[in-house]
Amino acid sequence: YLTKPVTAKQLYSLLKRAIAGDEMALSTRILPTQSQLRLQGIHLLLVEDNEFNRLVATELLKNEGATVDVAIGGQEGIDAVLSGVTHYDLVLMDVQMPGIDGLEATKRIRAKPGFAQLPIIAMTANVYLSEQEACLHAGMNAHLSKPLDLEKIIECILHFAKPASASVPEQQNVIAKVKDNTGTDHKTLTSILKRFGGNVTFFRRLITSFETNFEQQLLSLQDIVNEKDWDALLALLHTIKGTSGTAGLSSLYQMVCKLETEFKLAHGRTDASCETLSVGLVSNLRQVAMSEMSDIHRLLATSPEESAATPLEFSTEEIKLKLTQLKRYLKAGNLKAIDLAQELKNILKGKGSVQEELNMMSHALETLDFETAIAQLTSLTEKL
Repeated sequence: YLTKPVTAKQLYSLLKRAIAGDEMALSTRILPTQSQLRLQGIHLLLVEDNEFNRLVATELLKNEGATVDVAIGGQEGIDAVLSGVTHYDLVLMDVQMPGIDGLEATKRIRAKPGFAQLPIIAMTANVYLSEQEACLHAGMNAHLSKPLDLEKIIECILHFAKPASASVPEQQNVIAKVKDNTGTDHKTLTSILKRFGGNVTFFRRLITSFETNFEQQLLSLQDIVNEKDWDALLALLHTIKGTSGTAGLSSLYQMVCKLETEFKLAHGRTDASCETLSVGLVSNLRQVAMSEMSDIHRLLATSPEESAATPLEFSTEEIKLKLTQLKRYLKAGNLKAIDLAQELKNILKGKGSVQEELNMMSHALETLDFETAIAQLTSLTEKL
């Protein structure tokens, strides 16, 4: 699970332009580039229980031309595949999920006639050989290590689900596993950016979203420690491991990996062992995160900011058309709503009669509360 509120105000506008190209020097001006649409014509199912990771992966893959459906957890993944309503070219399956995990979900899919050839790719933070073997034994075709690297994901997808019209470079061998992406080289901004297509804007806004969410996670973690709910603690550590890895905080990611392993071992012995490990847990996590975030912000400070665009004048009718489109996005749960809402906020800046609705709608969008956002949008439209 993911502790709310999830701030996504900046997330979508960067995600839609996340694919930028080659690694860039920090002194180089970052210019937005077009996606190569390497996944055009491929229909993917993403099975992932972590909301932050779903948002990132979905938008990155869509920007490469893929059609992406999402399933929250193993049972939803099974239902989506076996229903036969949609033919998927490939399934990206998280391994560690509550309830039915990725291994069990894959076994159940493979047990049904007609799904023996469906490519299923494991996604897991565990890089142990035993974990990789378990994935292959369950019927998965390949293994991708978390935190995920966009180029490696694309390479793997194209190996198993090559579009009929695409021309894909010849691969040396089948991807049975992908080397872990973490390490000391991840401390440089350019090496982190490679995982996100080299886009500084993407990473800057992703980090903003992560920071707010991480602070909420630490508050929840402290409550869990006070209550000595070790199962909940393990679940939240797993979530933090996923989000910190996705955001590129390698030191924090490695620390949480170690803690997760230690708590699993301690939980199997006595509560006293878990209590000992939990002493100073939250403060230590915060200290490591603050140190790493300080380094990242220092590196980001050397990258140019986006130039502010000159605001355009819009008629009332044009604004109402945009509001109608925004309402459609909100009802569909489409993340493009975040981008359009920000545009409208800029357009309507200074119009005092609608500022309250604008601010409330923006807050609702930051927490992905689309229902409340729709209510505020309706009120705003009536005032124009």
